[in-house]
Amino acid sequence: EYGQKYGKSKTFYLFQGDNYEGLICNYLEILGSMGGTFFQDNELKVNTEKGRQSARFMHDLIEKYKLSPPEVTDFIERESYIYALQNDAPFLRGWSSYLKDLDIQDQNPEKVKQLRMAFLPHFSGYPRMTVFGGWNLMISKYSDKKWESFEFLRYIQSEEVQKILFETSGYLPVLKSCYTDTTMLQAYPYLGYIKEMIACGVHRPALINYTKISDILSFYLNKILKSEISAAEGLQEADETIKSDKLFLR
Repeated sequence: EYGQKYGKSKTFYLFQGDNYEGLICNYLEILGSMGGTFFQDNELKVNTEKGRQSARFMHDLIEKYKLSPPEVTDFIERESYIYALQNDAPFLRGWSSYLKDLDIQDQNPEKVKQLRMAFLPHFSGYPRMTVFGGWNLMISKYSDKKWESFEFLRYIQSEEVQKILFETSGYLPVLKSCYTDTTMLQAYPYLGYIKEMIACGVHRPALINYTKISDILSFYLNKILKSEISAAEGLQEADETIKSDKLFLR
């Protein structure tokens, strides 16, 4: 309906649907906005009714509603950003650092100036949802520079450096004080909006074998998006593969 109304059939909404971690982020946000979760009774379960609904919805964005082009199944961040600008897609799922991460501004600076940030849509009766990105910094127990590493971690988490990282790379500050800093808010008014998003944010599962889980699930979700397998079949196979001791190679 919206695609037809605004004349944007197949380029209305862009997201990252390639076989990689970014697809998991897209999926988790839709799953959460439908009231779903990876866990039931403290057990990891991907083949659930909400899980299947979420996978079908992502597939339907491409095949049924025609709001997203089939090309999204091969998109990571950069490809989706550029395609959105080139095809005047009104809605694009991306990270808050998209202008800093890539040379997007060089693609079409006039269009980039018109871009604004907003929460992802959510389903009636369920809360707004966004997945946290970011990176973890750790100290190896085998390091012979533990104290120096600790000092670096303390330094990089200082307010001064957090501001520098945000201004140069777009990485969101981890300190609450940065979101109430008058100077920062004057220079970057959208930080106040991001603060609201953070309050609705969720982390991906903190599991020892999360990399394996992500590799398996993104593989089958990508096949679902490409209509190579149904949502029910894909998530059943993903669930069985995750629970098995088999080595999974993509």
